Amino acid sequence: MELKILDRIDFNSPSLGIYFLILAALVGYISYSYKSYPRNILLANFNTRLLNNQSQDESNLSRKASIWLTFYFILVVGLILFFLLKKFHFNQFNLSDSALLIFAASLSLVGYLLKTGFKIFIGFLFKLSPLNLSANFILGLKDKAFAIIIFPFLILYGFSLPLEEFAEYAIIGISGLYLIYRWIHGIIIGFKKGNLPIVYSILYICTLEILPLILVLKVISKLQS
Repeated sequence: MELKILDRIDFNSPSLGIYFLILAALVGYISYSYKSYPRNILLANFNTRLLNNQSQDESNLSRKASIWLTFYFILVVGLILFFLLKKFHFNQFNLSDSALLIFAASLSLVGYLLKTGFKIFIGFLFKLSPLNLSANFILGLKDKAFAIIIFPFLILYGFSLPLEEFAEYAIIGISGLYLIYRWIHGIIIGFKKGNLPIVYSILYICTLEILPLILVLKVISKLQS
């Protein structure tokens, strides 16, 4: 009797499984240790009262929860970058999945730190530090909410072959809505709270939010070719 070896394409590398376990453990730890914080973060994006409550909450517990959830957001973006690089067959340096995951997560962390640092510098240079802090807080809420919402679809994309296409469209749709929602609020914050001309607010968002995204996509497309 001849044995047939089936080539399974619905398995992922152990390193990707470990990465997902770390993310799941992290969000579980945040939900357990900081109770209603993740739920409040989600609702604060649509509820002005909750938004004001979050902005006025200066407790040590909330600060710790915010740091953990920001770290979670960075790791989730790193996972999205990993899937993006895999989809576009980034293999110029013959990286393993483990190395590619580390590269994507590192790229996400470095990008976040550079953008945050540049925003702080711009705020200091133009004496808009209070506005910068307010904008970082409000836009940070959107980042954290995005990471919480999109994670289940990343699980489907990574581990459910029948639902992979559905998850891909969901990820694209959610990411698109998140970016547009974030950019619009960034413009509104500069216009309302900073009394800046709306043209300056638009230029600010284009320079610090849209342009880096375009550059990343352009680099990935070049690496693909």
